[in-house]
Amino acid sequence: MKEHNRAKNELVGDETMIGKSLPQEHKELSTGIVFPHVLKNAMIFIGSGVRIKAVFVKIYAVATYMDPMTLSTLRMNHNTQQQQQQQQQVESCNTPTTTIQSIIETASTLLKQQVVESYNTCDITKSLLDPTNHRTIRIIMYHAVSMDTFTAAIKDAIMPKMNGHEDLKKVEEFFKTISTATDDLKEGDTMDLTISSDSLLYTSKMGNQHTITSLAFCQAICQVYYSGAESISPSHFESVRLAISQNITT
Repeated sequence: MKEHNRAKNELVGDETMIGKSLPQEHKELSTGIVFPHVLKNAMIFIGSGVRIKAVFVKIYAVATYMDPMTLSTLRMNHNTQQQQQQQQQVESCNTPTTTIQSIIETASTLLKQQVVESYNTCDITKSLLDPTNHRTIRIIMYHAVSMDTFTAAIKDAIMPKMNGHEDLKKVEEFFKTISTATDDLKEGDTMDLTISSDSLLYTSKMGNQHTITSLAFCQAICQVYYSGAESISPSHFESVRLAISQNITT
């Protein structure tokens, strides 16, 4: 418990020490939709973006929330890998060499520096694609759509990523359940997808909850939202990536 509190203070700041209040909300700039800083499950806001369809139609704003301990671990791992990469560069520069070899190694070092950001992105993406790093994906509608249309769109994005897995029938039943249990979606309606390793908890706009246990399904959800430029909301992914790599929330 003490370790948990320490990690949380490191992430969001101890307001008794820094003399100012914690942020209460975060606005997704493209839609103006506001997300709370903390959810009822105690997960904290990391970053947000917008889901765009047909080039310019904004469908919903999406945000990622994580437990402070999970976020602390991701940041610590990322910082450790960065330090190791930098140390390797320093050692390379300090190695005694001939003049020609020195020039070659200097050029190599500069090239390595250019790919550091790409390396960091891959490092963070790998962590975000891992469903054992628990998180909640919150969706707030910007554009009204039918529930059938919404679930069909997510289903179409997820199914190919499951590669014919044996859980497909279970996933089909899950989508059928959430589609028939909720009315059509209006502007401002909110839904949560909480991923905990092989379990996904869906919370509807009315607060009704449905759970599915499938590691393959949770991995597919992570691929849909955290595959970099290939994700269904690149702005959301980039916001989350920056928040982890730079210790900020955006």
